[in-house]
Amino acid sequence: AITPGPDNSMWIAEFGSGALASFDVPGVKGTMSIKQYPIPTGSSLPTSAATGADGSVWFTNIVNPAPGTTTLQVGRVGTGVGALVSARVSGAPKAGSPLTCTYVNNHGWRIVKTRYQWLRGGTAIANQTAKKFTPRAGDKGAKVSCRVSLTFSTVLNQIGTTSPAVSVQR
Repeated sequence: AITPGPDNSMWIAEFGSGALASFDVPGVKGTMSIKQYPIPTGSSLPTSAATGADGSVWFTNIVNPAPGTTTLQVGRVGTGVGALVSARVSGAPKAGSPLTCTYVNNHGWRIVKTRYQWLRGGTAIANQTAKKFTPRAGDKGAKVSCRVSLTFSTVLNQIGTTSPAVSVQR
């Protein structure tokens, strides 16, 4: 359960200690720095960690307060880096006028794959997975947005984000 963090640290879910930890290895002659983030829930067993589009490190946590009872939690630790990826829709939001989904990679990790999905009212529009989408007459009044998923090469991580919605004009 290790993930590269947006702050150029590596993050690990410490299953046996009930904490997340980040560590830096500054080079061959540098001193490693380790920071620990205890999970406030008692009997915590963090199992997975991943960097999110919001710049936080997200984790899953198994809680066993008593034999026979188990709860699964999802939590996050803010890294202070901010959003890693942002998306927006550009173009005139009206029927027959093409819209374009653009994104900004705020971190700089090298992207090896980009996927798009257009949404109407928050629901995926079938077969609309290109960078551009042209609303039809039936889309008038609908809120349209796009979701972008980026796969980064060196960090073996995928991050997705959804743009703010635009209203297709009547």
